[in-house]
This record gives sequence, structure tokens and C-alpha cells, in this order.
Amino acid sequence: MLSHIFLLSAQYDPASVLPAHHSHWLVVLSLLIAVAASCMALQVGGLARRTPAGFHRNFAVFSGAAALGGGIWAMHFVGMLAMDAGLAVHYAPDVTALSLLPAFFASWIALRMFARGGVTRRELIIGGVCVGVGIGAMHYTGMAAMRMEAALRLDPWWFLASLVVAVVMAILALWIRFGILDRTSATEWQAVLGGGTVMGLAIASM
Repeated sequence: MLSHIFLLSAQYDPASVLPAHHSHWLVVLSLLIAVAASCMALQVGGLARRTPAGFHRNFAVFSGAAALGGGIWAMHFVGMLAMDAGLAVHYAPDVTALSLLPAFFASWIALRMFARGGVTRRELIIGGVCVGVGIGAMHYTGMAAMRMEAALRLDPWWFLASLVVAVVMAILALWIRFGILDRTSATEWQAVLGGGTVMGLAIASM
């Protein structure tokens, strides 16, 4: 079963690997989408903290989750469109649509947690793990939607590394946005921009 997902050392044949290159402009666009969506989500998350519990706070959390989840989803597929491996690639509509859900729900869980008020180290870790795993689940579900005349295999070590990068950088981004204001003289817009930039890089790096 694992051999159908991961590229094991015994299976590796350099001659069978497709060369690929990326459109620089689409790569830059995907980064801008990730950073902009992250900044928007973290800004809305901050508004939710200042909103009394009830419909308006829930709506703010939902809006932030939609912005971050949608940004992760859009960044992924723009990034995939940037890659040219010399063969036609199509995407299964149902799996493509389904891939939006992990990022949305992970973002919703994290923002809902931070909307309640003070941020503890435990909440930062849980929120970062949720967002990081959500980014990874979205990314690999989106890759599973690919339909092409080639087999898609993942290097197991780089697969694990990508998840670690996503989780660690997501924790850092959430700390910059929700934790740094209580400990430094940084303004809110600086926290939003810093956290959004790190979160955008987490999405793209993963």
C-alpha cells in the first residue's frame, strides 16, 4: 500500500523522473495570495477577540477561516499551475472541491480558540498543529486530485519534513499575531503583517 504513495529507495529510477520547471510569475502570485489571505484571516481573528460572544463573533471566526482556508487552497492550485512537467494534467472536480475542507476546518478550530481571549502556550501549540496539519491535508488531497499520464509518488522523508515545517511555522505565525502584542510594544498592524507573512510562507514552504 505504501509503495503506491511513497517512493521507496528500492523503486527509485532517475531515468523515470519527469523534469519540470515553474513559471516565476505564477510562483510569485501564489506567494502573494498566501500572505494576503493569511493577513486577512489573522486580522479578522483579532476582530473576533474584541467582539462579544455570539453571532457576530462566530461570523468573524467563520469569515477568517474562509479567508485562510480559501487562501491555502488558491495558493496550492496556482502553485500547481505554475509547474510544467511537459504533460497534460487535469483535476478531479470532486476531490479538488473536497481538498478545501481540511484547511477551512483547521483554520476554524484555531481561530475559534484564539477568539476567546488570552493565548496560552498550549493553545498556541494546538492551534499551530491544527493549522499546519490542515495545510498539509489540503495540499496532499489537492495533489491526489491530479489526473495525468504519470505516477505520483512522495518521498517519505520530505513528506514528514513538509508537515513539520508547516506546523512549526504556523505556531510561530500565530504567536506573532496573538501572543506578541502582550509581550512587546508592537502595534496590531505589525503583528498582523508579521504573522500573515510567516503564515503565508508556512503555506508555500509546506
